[in-house]
Amino acid sequence: MINTVNKYTVKQTLFGLVCFFSMALPMGSSFAEPAAPNPGGPSQAQIDAFNNAQTRMNNLQQQLSQIQQKVMQSNPDLVKQEQDFRALLLSTMKKEGQDPEKDFEYLKQLQAKARDTSTPEAERQKMMAELQQKNAVFQQMQQNIMRKKEIVDAQSSLNDNTFTAMKKLDPNTEQLIQDLQHTQREMMEIRQAAAKGHAK
Repeated sequence: MINTVNKYTVKQTLFGLVCFFSMALPMGSSFAEPAAPNPGGPSQAQIDAFNNAQTRMNNLQQQLSQIQQKVMQSNPDLVKQEQDFRALLLSTMKKEGQDPEKDFEYLKQLQAKARDTSTPEAERQKMMAELQQKNAVFQQMQQNIMRKKEIVDAQSSLNDNTFTAMKKLDPNTEQLIQDLQHTQREMMEIRQAAAKGHAK
């Protein structure tokens, strides 16, 4: 269970640091209902099941985020530890040739334009493609960074302390994380089933 908490908390820290790309690229985007019938796409039942699971996932993440925020508000030592971890991530990203602050501002602007209803569809599609490309780069960078021993050690310490504080504040924390993990598996299974159906 600690590993699950670690993944959740560190991802929140990373995404908050360099922009949560998935806000512009929703997990359910591949299940958006088509404007016209698409026999090769997911079934309506799969679309509905995925959307329902995504709603549950969002609610669970929100509950966990609220618990984490309350913990941070009442624990200055933990806030300091998270700030140190963010600083370590920033310096490590820069060593990898990234500029997180600059990228964050650029992607916020790009995301806003992509969501603007006045943006022409062709231009919006180009922006979405760029966001997807940036997301792929970010994912690779994240994998590289999270293999580094100093990051692993700092991650483990921060998340163990965070989990302990969250569970102390709200005993339901562990169950919420179990539910989140189960829902994420359910969404992955729906995606895989839809992909198999599409390949037939």
